[in-house]
Amino acid sequence: MELMAVTKIAARWKDIYDFIAACGKAQSPRSLAVEALNHLAPLCPYDQALAYFFDGNGKVCGQNLINISGGGRRAYMGYYAQAGSQRYSCYADQGDERF
Repeated sequence: MELMAVTKIAARWKDIYDFIAACGKAQSPRSLAVEALNHLAPLCPYDQALAYFFDGNGKVCGQNLINISGGGRRAYMGYYAQAGSQRYSCYADQGDERF
């Protein structure tokens, strides 16, 4: 039984190492976000993930979607783009102390 516990711990360290190695190869903030989402599941399982990328004017200039349909993306943007500076707005004021 103890050998199984050691094997599980070793597997977790390998997942952590693989995650750090993948993220360490990133050459830009955008590629870091993509690598992080692509390698996060073994450490923290998730059903869906999304990352939006903004240009200097605050406009969405790209996205990385995992298990999200085009309709789900449109629904998210349709609601949260209109949410102003509310908590889950993609345009929230990051200086707001609620975050």
